[in-house]
Amino acid sequence: DKAAIEAAWQALSSRSRAVYRFKIYNGPKDIDMMTSAGAYQVGGEERSAKFEESLNSGWFGFIGQPLHRLLRLLESLVGNWALAIVLLTVGIKSLLLPLTNKSFQAMQKMQMLKPAMDELKAKYGDDREAVNRETMALYKREKVNPLGGCLPMVIQMPIWIALYQTIYSSVELYHTPLGLWVQDLSGPDPFYVMPIVL
Repeated sequence: DKAAIEAAWQALSSRSRAVYRFKIYNGPKDIDMMTSAGAYQVGGEERSAKFEESLNSGWFGFIGQPLHRLLRLLESLVGNWALAIVLLTVGIKSLLLPLTNKSFQAMQKMQMLKPAMDELKAKYGDDREAVNRETMALYKREKVNPLGGCLPMVIQMPIWIALYQTIYSSVELYHTPLGLWVQDLSGPDPFYVMPIVL
């Protein structure tokens, strides 16, 4: 039918056309490479596709990203990735030492109260309400917080998880030698010396 063909031609010829430009990065998760690949100019103005923002550091990325920058800084200063990891880990452990000490002290206090708690359990037997009441009174009298040992560890966990995620996802460590017999930080120890030492 000629009318249908004419209507189809009118519909096609009146359509507007749009051009969309995309910039795609297909390479390693190296921040420097992603930043430089994302840079472009529009009318003499510098812009960035911000490919580096696509790096996923997990739930604790807000902690992991600064740790990654610090790891890169340490490596640029000492010239060795393995040493940079050790320095970063020792630095974090030093910063968290007060929390670790609090946790350890609280656990020691709880351990010292164990004989008294065992006496309460023997004295009140199956009367759980009395055991709980007397246990809480014991904690209050001895100024012991039962959560004092766990809470500092819970606060530290996101930092250690972020550090693990940072090291795990660092493309810079791929095929980087540790030294001696370990020629790849991203691979297993060929002679299993490190796992045995650990």
